[in-house]
Amino acid sequence: MCKGLSIFPIALVSLSVLTFIFTYVLAVYHDHVSAFFPYIRYKFVRVISEEEGNLKCNNNTALLFGALSSIGLAIVANVQETAIYGLHMTGAALTLGGGILYMLIQSRLSYKISPMYNTKFICHVRVFIAVQCIIYAGLCILCQIIQYQND
Repeated sequence: MCKGLSIFPIALVSLSVLTFIFTYVLAVYHDHVSAFFPYIRYKFVRVISEEEGNLKCNNNTALLFGALSSIGLAIVANVQETAIYGLHMTGAALTLGGGILYMLIQSRLSYKISPMYNTKFICHVRVFIAVQCIIYAGLCILCQIIQYQND
C-alpha cells in the first residue's frame, strides 16, 4: 500500500498534530495557560508585569499589533490580489507591519526582563530576526513597486 517515502508526509503531519495536542493539554493541565486563550508569551509577561508595571503597556501594545497582523493575514488569505488589489495590499501591509512591530516590541520586552527570565543571547536572536524581517519586508515592497511600474 505505502511504498518508499510515501508515508513520510502523513507521519510528519500526524506527529505535528499530536505534538500540538500533547503540549496544549499539558500546559492547560499544569495551569500554565488558559484553556480558552492559550497564548503563553502574553500570559508570561502579564504575570511579570504585576511586579513591574511598565511592562503591561508594552505587552498590551504587542498584543494589539499581533492581532492586527492576524487580521491582515486573514484578509490576504480571503481576498484575491486580482479581485480587490487595494484590500489585498492593505491586508499584506497589516500582516508585515503588524508582525514586525510585534517582533520589535517583544524584543524590547525580552531585554527588559533579562537576565532574570531569559538570556541576552535570546534577546539578541529576537532582534536579529526582527531586523531580518524588516530587510525582507523592504525588499518585498521594493519588488512590488518595481513590478507595479513595469505593468
